[in-house]
Amino acid sequence: MTSDWQDYIKARKNGLKKQWKALLAERVSYIDSLDADKQAEYLNNLCHHYFDLGATEIPIQHPDIWNKILEAWKVANIWENSIYLFWLAKALTSTTGSFKGAYLLLNKDPIDILSRVMELDSNNFEAKKILFKQHLHTLDFGMHSIDTGMVIEKYVGDEAITECEKLIKIEPNLKHCKSRFGGDFEYYKSRFLAWYEYSKEDTKLDFDDWYKQKM
Repeated sequence: MTSDWQDYIKARKNGLKKQWKALLAERVSYIDSLDADKQAEYLNNLCHHYFDLGATEIPIQHPDIWNKILEAWKVANIWENSIYLFWLAKALTSTTGSFKGAYLLLNKDPIDILSRVMELDSNNFEAKKILFKQHLHTLDFGMHSIDTGMVIEKYVGDEAITECEKLIKIEPNLKHCKSRFGGDFEYYKSRFLAWYEYSKEDTKLDFDDWYKQKM
Protein backbone atom coordinates (compact mmCIF):
# COMPACT_ATOMS: atom_id res chain seq x y z
CA MET A 1 0.00 0.00 0.00
CA THR A 2 2.65 2.56 0.99
CA SER A 3 4.72 1.72 -2.09
CA ASP A 4 2.45 3.78 -4.34
CA TRP A 5 2.99 6.74 -2.02
CA GLN A 6 6.78 6.51 -1.83
CA ASP A 7 7.46 9.09 -4.54
CA TYR A 8 5.14 11.56 -2.80
CA ILE A 9 6.66 10.86 0.63
CA LYS A 10 10.20 11.29 -0.71
CA ALA A 11 9.35 14.56 -2.49
CA ARG A 12 7.61 15.86 0.66
CA LYS A 13 10.60 15.03 2.85
CA ASN A 14 12.92 16.75 0.39
CA GLY A 15 10.78 19.88 0.34
CA LEU A 16 10.00 19.64 -3.37
CA LYS A 17 6.62 21.35 -3.16
CA LYS A 18 5.81 21.49 -6.85
CA GLN A 19 6.66 17.81 -7.22
CA TRP A 20 4.82 16.51 -4.17
CA LYS A 21 1.70 18.52 -4.98
CA ALA A 22 1.62 16.99 -8.46
CA LEU A 23 2.13 13.50 -7.03
CA LEU A 24 -0.62 14.06 -4.47
CA ALA A 25 -3.01 15.19 -7.21
CA GLU A 26 -2.10 12.04 -9.13
CA ARG A 27 -2.93 9.82 -6.13
CA VAL A 28 -6.23 11.62 -5.52
CA SER A 29 -7.13 11.22 -9.19
CA TYR A 30 -6.37 7.51 -8.93
CA ILE A 31 -8.67 7.14 -5.90
CA ASP A 32 -11.42 9.00 -7.76
CA SER A 33 -11.06 6.62 -10.71
CA LEU A 34 -11.81 3.49 -8.65
CA ASP A 35 -15.26 1.95 -8.60
CA ALA A 36 -17.15 2.04 -5.30
CA ASP A 37 -15.99 -1.32 -3.94
CA LYS A 38 -12.35 -0.89 -4.91
CA GLN A 39 -12.32 2.67 -3.60
CA ALA A 40 -13.70 1.51 -0.24
CA GLU A 41 -11.05 -1.21 -0.07
CA TYR A 42 -8.29 1.25 -0.97
CA LEU A 43 -9.43 3.78 1.65
CA ASN A 44 -9.62 1.04 4.29
CA ASN A 45 -6.06 0.07 3.49
CA LEU A 46 -4.97 3.70 3.76
CA CYS A 47 -6.57 3.96 7.20
CA HIS A 48 -5.02 0.66 8.30
CA HIS A 49 -1.55 1.83 7.33
CA TYR A 50 -2.03 5.27 8.85
CA PHE A 51 -3.82 4.45 12.11
CA ASP A 52 -2.66 0.88 12.80
CA LEU A 53 0.82 0.77 11.29
CA GLY A 54 1.90 4.37 11.90
CA ALA A 55 2.37 5.38 8.25
CA THR A 56 1.53 8.99 9.08
CA GLU A 57 3.41 10.29 6.04
CA ILE A 58 0.34 9.35 3.98
CA PRO A 59 -1.78 12.53 3.80
CA ILE A 60 -5.18 11.06 4.58
CA GLN A 61 -6.18 14.39 6.17
CA HIS A 62 -6.31 15.92 2.70
CA PRO A 63 -9.98 16.91 2.14
CA ASP A 64 -10.27 14.99 -1.13
CA ILE A 65 -9.26 11.80 0.71
CA TRP A 66 -10.58 12.38 4.22
CA ASN A 67 -14.07 13.40 3.12
CA LYS A 68 -14.37 10.14 1.19
CA ILE A 69 -13.32 8.20 4.29
CA LEU A 70 -15.89 9.99 6.45
CA GLU A 71 -18.62 9.31 3.91
CA ALA A 72 -17.68 5.62 3.75
CA TRP A 73 -17.85 5.37 7.54
CA LYS A 74 -21.20 7.12 7.60
CA VAL A 75 -22.67 4.75 5.01
CA ALA A 76 -21.28 1.74 6.88
CA ASN A 77 -23.14 2.60 10.12
CA ILE A 78 -19.95 3.33 12.00
CA TRP A 79 -21.49 2.99 15.49
CA GLU A 80 -21.69 -0.77 14.90
CA ASN A 81 -18.19 -1.10 13.43
CA SER A 82 -15.40 -1.37 16.01
CA ILE A 83 -12.62 -0.89 13.45
CA TYR A 84 -14.02 2.32 11.98
CA LEU A 85 -14.85 3.63 15.45
CA PHE A 86 -11.31 2.94 16.61
CA TRP A 87 -9.86 4.78 13.63
CA LEU A 88 -12.22 7.69 14.27
CA ALA A 89 -11.13 7.83 17.91
CA LYS A 90 -7.50 7.88 16.82
CA ALA A 91 -8.26 10.71 14.42
CA LEU A 92 -9.94 12.69 17.20
CA THR A 93 -7.00 12.16 19.56
CA SER A 94 -4.29 12.60 16.93
CA THR A 95 -1.31 14.87 17.54
CA THR A 96 -0.05 14.53 13.96
CA GLY A 97 -2.61 16.63 12.15
CA SER A 98 -6.16 17.94 11.97
CA PHE A 99 -8.97 15.68 10.81
CA LYS A 100 -11.65 18.20 9.87
CA GLY A 101 -15.21 17.02 10.30
CA ALA A 102 -14.26 13.97 12.39
CA TYR A 103 -16.21 15.10 15.45
CA LEU A 104 -19.29 16.00 13.43
CA LEU A 105 -19.62 12.44 12.15
CA LEU A 106 -21.07 11.26 15.48
CA ASN A 107 -21.02 14.37 17.69
CA LYS A 108 -19.42 12.27 20.42
CA ASP A 109 -16.15 12.77 22.24
CA PRO A 110 -13.30 10.22 22.13
CA ILE A 111 -14.16 8.78 25.55
CA ASP A 112 -17.67 7.82 24.41
CA ILE A 113 -16.34 6.39 21.14
CA LEU A 114 -13.58 4.36 22.81
CA SER A 115 -16.05 3.02 25.37
CA ARG A 116 -18.19 1.82 22.47
CA VAL A 117 -15.15 0.21 20.82
CA MET A 118 -14.58 -1.76 24.02
CA GLU A 119 -18.22 -2.87 24.04
CA LEU A 120 -17.82 -4.20 20.51
CA ASP A 121 -14.28 -5.55 20.91
CA SER A 122 -13.22 -6.19 24.50
CA ASN A 123 -9.80 -7.45 23.35
CA ASN A 124 -8.69 -4.14 21.83
CA PHE A 125 -5.88 -3.25 24.24
CA GLU A 126 -4.86 -0.12 22.35
CA ALA A 127 -8.41 1.25 22.67
CA LYS A 128 -8.21 0.71 26.43
CA LYS A 129 -4.82 2.43 26.52
CA ILE A 130 -6.02 5.47 24.57
CA LEU A 131 -9.16 5.65 26.73
CA PHE A 132 -7.02 5.48 29.86
CA LYS A 133 -4.85 8.33 28.58
CA GLN A 134 -7.95 10.38 27.82
CA HIS A 135 -8.92 10.15 31.48
CA LEU A 136 -5.37 11.13 32.47
CA HIS A 137 -5.71 14.09 30.14
CA THR A 138 -8.91 15.12 31.94
CA LEU A 139 -7.06 15.11 35.26
CA ASP A 140 -4.05 16.91 33.81
CA PHE A 141 -6.28 19.59 32.30
CA GLY A 142 -8.08 20.04 35.60
CA MET A 143 -4.83 20.69 37.43
CA HIS A 144 -2.87 22.72 34.90
CA SER A 145 -3.39 25.91 36.94
CA ILE A 146 -3.60 24.21 40.29
CA ASP A 147 -2.20 27.09 42.35
CA THR A 148 -5.17 29.26 41.40
CA GLY A 149 -7.76 26.50 41.52
CA MET A 150 -9.11 23.36 39.91
CA VAL A 151 -10.33 23.92 36.35
CA ILE A 152 -12.80 21.01 36.38
CA GLU A 153 -15.60 20.16 38.80
CA LYS A 154 -14.67 17.60 41.44
CA TYR A 155 -17.17 15.05 40.13
CA VAL A 156 -15.44 15.13 36.72
CA GLY A 157 -12.08 14.29 38.27
CA ASP A 158 -13.63 11.67 40.55
CA GLU A 159 -15.22 10.03 37.51
CA ALA A 160 -11.90 10.03 35.62
CA ILE A 161 -10.20 8.38 38.61
CA THR A 162 -12.95 5.76 38.89
CA GLU A 163 -12.76 4.94 35.17
CA CYS A 164 -8.97 4.63 35.34
CA GLU A 165 -9.26 2.24 38.28
CA LYS A 166 -11.79 0.14 36.35
CA LEU A 167 -9.43 -0.07 33.37
CA ILE A 168 -6.46 -0.97 35.58
CA LYS A 169 -8.52 -3.78 37.08
CA ILE A 170 -9.04 -5.15 33.56
CA GLU A 171 -5.51 -4.39 32.31
CA PRO A 172 -3.08 -3.98 35.26
CA ASN A 173 -0.24 -2.79 33.00
CA LEU A 174 -2.16 0.41 32.30
CA LYS A 175 -1.03 1.73 35.67
CA HIS A 176 2.38 2.28 34.06
CA CYS A 177 0.96 4.42 31.24
CA LYS A 178 1.82 8.09 31.31
CA SER A 179 0.19 11.16 29.86
CA ARG A 180 2.00 13.11 27.17
CA PHE A 181 3.25 15.33 30.01
CA GLY A 182 4.85 12.42 31.86
CA GLY A 183 2.47 11.84 34.76
CA ASP A 184 1.07 8.40 35.58
CA PHE A 185 -2.25 7.60 37.21
CA GLU A 186 -0.98 7.62 40.81
CA TYR A 187 0.64 11.01 40.24
CA TYR A 188 -2.60 12.58 39.04
CA LYS A 189 -4.82 10.80 41.56
CA SER A 190 -2.62 11.80 44.49
CA ARG A 191 -2.40 15.45 43.48
CA PHE A 192 -6.08 15.71 42.59
CA LEU A 193 -7.26 14.37 45.95
CA ALA A 194 -4.60 16.33 47.84
CA TRP A 195 -5.76 19.62 46.34
CA TYR A 196 -9.14 19.35 48.07
CA GLU A 197 -7.39 18.76 51.37
CA TYR A 198 -5.11 21.73 50.67
CA SER A 199 -8.06 23.99 49.81
CA LYS A 200 -9.50 23.46 53.30
CA GLU A 201 -6.30 24.37 55.13
CA ASP A 202 -5.28 27.80 56.35
CA THR A 203 -1.83 28.03 54.81
CA LYS A 204 0.25 30.58 52.97
CA LEU A 205 2.13 27.89 51.09
CA ASP A 206 1.37 27.38 47.44
CA PHE A 207 0.03 23.95 46.56
CA ASP A 208 3.30 22.45 45.30
CA ASP A 209 5.25 23.45 48.42
CA TRP A 210 2.43 22.20 50.65
CA TYR A 211 2.23 18.95 48.68
CA LYS A 212 5.98 18.32 49.00
CA GLN A 213 5.74 18.71 52.77
CA LYS A 214 2.82 16.29 52.90
CA MET A 215 4.63 13.70 50.83
